[in-house]
Amino acid sequence: MTNSPIEIADALTIVGKLIDRTREGKLQWQADGRDFVTTLGPNLRATVAESSFFDFSVVEFDATLEEDLMAHRIRIPDKDLVRLSIEKNPAYGYDTVDEKILAEMLRDLVVLARRSALDVNSSMKRALIYLDQIAG
Repeated sequence: MTNSPIEIADALTIVGKLIDRTREGKLQWQADGRDFVTTLGPNLRATVAESSFFDFSVVEFDATLEEDLMAHRIRIPDKDLVRLSIEKNPAYGYDTVDEKILAEMLRDLVVLARRSALDVNSSMKRALIYLDQIAG
């Protein structure tokens, strides 16, 4: 899959902000299969996933319409604002420097999203408190 330079540039900006807001604890992620999903507003959703590729998207959806139609199992198509896929370890390297930077940023975002979804920071604090208690 070839991503356009415009998609890469848009994704670099958005992913950078997602990383910052997740680190600050302002965004919470949920695990959905292999995907990690966060809601960015009443009708925006970001998704990141990792396999042999990094998959990333920001979509606009109609939340009220989705809720009304859930009982009928009708799927309303999302409006893709950004959707791209970047190979994790391309055999011949990345096509551009920006694509390489984006792959590194997506790797970081996946780690942060996973930690957020699993509430790792809270669990780590509890583990450290427990270890301090049994050491003292």
